[in-house]
Amino acid sequence: MTLIMYQDFLKRTALLKGLSECQLDQLSAKLVRRQYKKGEVVFSEGQKAEHLFFVYQGRVRLYKSSREGKSQTLQLFSSSGVFAEVPALEGGFFPAHCEAIENTTLLLLKRQALLSLIQKDSELALNMIAILASRLRAFSNTIADLTLKETDVRLANYLLQLSHVQGNEALIRLDLSKPVLANSLGTSRENLYRVIDKLQHQAVIDMDGCYIKIINYSALKMLAEENNL
Repeated sequence: MTLIMYQDFLKRTALLKGLSECQLDQLSAKLVRRQYKKGEVVFSEGQKAEHLFFVYQGRVRLYKSSREGKSQTLQLFSSSGVFAEVPALEGGFFPAHCEAIENTTLLLLKRQALLSLIQKDSELALNMIAILASRLRAFSNTIADLTLKETDVRLANYLLQLSHVQGNEALIRLDLSKPVLANSLGTSRENLYRVIDKLQHQAVIDMDGCYIKIINYSALKMLAEENNL
């Protein structure tokens, strides 16, 4: 992979918005490329944080796990996503686990290189603040969803968001496996299947493999708006 390809990729990331060609060239030269197979651990909770991560291709999830073996997905990152900013800045330890949920290529930037760039460029520092603020809002919404909303409401919100991203209100393709989706929604696979069956019985949706046909968009939207703060 050439530095030009790295630079083209970096231009698409929100964190590096506004950086000059020269700065992107310098940054590209410091990136380390690593590949992970589906299910492979990227880092574990408590591990020393020494890098910032860019998702070049694929998808990863950050999650917490209990002593009983249960896990809760915190966030998902796909192509052009950036993660582990806070531990990389602090130089501390990762507060959660990270694994690839499909074959994934990551670009790693060492902590010292990141700090050097921030010290030299106020634009990068402002971008970092904006991303962290957005991340905080997302966590706040996730906590509200998991504590105040039922599984069917959370699923309806997810389907509507996916519909918006894919630009289709009639047919959408699930971008997560059902086990990962259930974990992201804070429920079990069995409960997720029950909710899907209920929505199919109510003629709100119809599932065929990884595709979901939205039969009654208005009903799905009304369900998603239940318990909104």
